[in-house]
Formats: sequence, structure tokens, C-alpha cells
Amino acid sequence: MEKLLENWDKAIWENIIKIDGKMLNEVEKKLKVKFPMADKKYIKAYNNARSVNIVFRIEREEFKVDFSNFNIDFLEMNTKFFLSLIETYFPSQKIVYILSGREKVNTKIEETVLIYYKQYEICYDFTKNEEEAEFCLIIYEEVVEKDGIEILKKEIVEGTVKKEKLENVHSLKDLFEYMYITDEKVEKEEVFYIFRETATENEIKKFEEELGIKFPENYENMLNRAREEGVRLYPKKWKVKVPRGVMEYDTGMYIDLKDVKETYEIFLEEHKPYPKKLIPIALYGNGDYACLDYREKLNTTLKEPKITYYVHDEIGNRRFIHLADSYDKFLDMIEVDEEEIERKEKEIEESYFYGEQPLED
Repeated sequence: MEKLLENWDKAIWENIIKIDGKMLNEVEKKLKVKFPMADKKYIKAYNNARSVNIVFRIEREEFKVDFSNFNIDFLEMNTKFFLSLIETYFPSQKIVYILSGREKVNTKIEETVLIYYKQYEICYDFTKNEEEAEFCLIIYEEVVEKDGIEILKKEIVEGTVKKEKLENVHSLKDLFEYMYITDEKVEKEEVFYIFRETATENEIKKFEEELGIKFPENYENMLNRAREEGVRLYPKKWKVKVPRGVMEYDTGMYIDLKDVKETYEIFLEEHKPYPKKLIPIALYGNGDYACLDYREKLNTTLKEPKITYYVHDEIGNRRFIHLADSYDKFLDMIEVDEEEIERKEKEIEESYFYGEQPLED
């Protein structure tokens, strides 16, 4: 690997959100610290930077580096967990992290499969001198999953928290001496998402039989494609004016059969009275659903259900808004949103930053 300081032109960063001197002053007041004057230009220029091809190496440790986000609007949320960690393990010490990194680790303890991160925090330590901070490295392990179940609350592995002073580091510029360029390339986010179905044909048929229904042919074909190879779904928009109460800027996102069944059962239990012949198949951003509606006589031509928009937080019949006479006619109401695709592609491209960033005193 090549040293960063000798190869700045090869550096790739993602999601830099620069801040100005005024905001940095607010951050210092909030945290009750004074960042080293020589470091402020780097903090402002690389705020929230996520490295794509840059790692920090010291002794046996190596990790990708991310700069802290000191945006004042999110400061409390971004620092809450770290400050609670310092309060628990290093009470009475004045420590602020500036760079961080993590390494994913899988392990098994007895019969429990754990997924955890080895977390690295490179920090200013103002404990001894508020005017001239030292630098330290804090390492700890954090469990994120047990036996396939995600842990929502951060759980630190007992006995893994340690702190060590970084000798010969007196500024952020000194930290760059420990950074190296890797061969990793940019993997840009796609503007589509891939919908996948895990249910087998037999599981789909069993669900239909249990409810005494038959899915529309093209909907079932889509589920089969989603199971076999995945279905690319690009941003879409309504081609027609939708009825009042339907989300105008969202055409819905398909949910797989597992979520269909779970949502249906929740609605039967918690949204009483909920029709047994109304099957949710697509979720909208506000929590509403597009549903296959088997309540009335089926479409006489195709023998298929209508499509009804279910407003989850309404009452009575205001919960149900007619969308289309069939699944195919529902699809005819929607088209690919080329403008949104272009906007997203531009947004993705602009989220990457190359080389050394301009510094402002």
C-alpha cells in the first residue's frame, strides 16, 4: 500500500459535508473544548468524510477511517453514545473523537452465533491540557446480532474497552502519516432496488388456498421472477392523477410474501374490523398499502381482484380508496420516472470527492 501523504491524488472520499468556522465555534461551545488551531481547517474540510480507499495502520491494527460529523444540528445525536461510553469507562476525562473505523467479526460462543464490530475511535484527549490536546486510540467490541437477530441497542462486550495514547501525534496532519491508499474502487449505489421473493411456489399456493383466493397472473409471475433472479425496480411515478388520499409522490414498494402474511395478520388483529379479503402487497412511505381486493365480485373479464389503497390511520370506509379495476390496470397507472433517475444518478456522483480537499483557514 502507498502512503496517503505521497498520493493525495488517489484518495477517494464519500459524503463530505463541509462546515464553516461559525458552526465549528458553536460545536466547541457545545462540547466545551477548543480544537487545535492548525486542525480546524481539516475538521471543516473533511467533516463527515467516509473513506473509500484509505486505511489507518498502527502496529497490528488497520481500519478504514471516517471523519466525525460535527454538524451542529446532529451533534447531540452523533455524540450521545460515545459520551456515555466515556462517562462509563473513562469518567472525569475530556475526550472527543475525530476519526473512527470498524471491523466486522463473526464468532460463536457455545451455541450462540454473534456478529460484532471491533470499533476504533481516534480522539482528542483534553484531560491534562484543555489548550493542547493529546491524541488517543479507544478500541472496543460491540455486538450487533445474536443468532440472526439484530440488536437495536448497542451492546459493548465486557472487558474489550481499552485506551492508549498515540505517541508522536500532535495534530491531524500527524495522523495522515498513518494513512495508506488501498486498491479498493468506488462501488456506486444503484438507482434501482432489487425486489426478491423467498417463498416457494408451493408456499404461495398454500397461502392462496388458505384464503380461498387466486393471485393475478402477472403479479404471481412477478413473484416467481423475484424468487428466481430478483426484479429490478426503478423509481416510478403516477401517469395519472390519483384519487384524493393516495400518496401523490410514491407508487409503492412491493413486500415479499412473508411480509404480506405478517402485515395481513396484524391488520386483522389490530385494525378491526379489517376485511379478510383485502391482501396488502405494496407499502407506501406513509405506512399505507396497495391491496388486492377480493371483497366484491371479481373483474368479469380477467376474473381478478381490484386494487384498493388502504389508508392505515383512517377509520371506517374512509380507509379504502379504489385505485384500479385490476392489477394490470394498476400497473398501467405507473411509469418509470426518468427525471428522478437522472437526479439520483447526479446525487450519487456528487457524493464522491477525489484527491486532497481545499482547506480554508
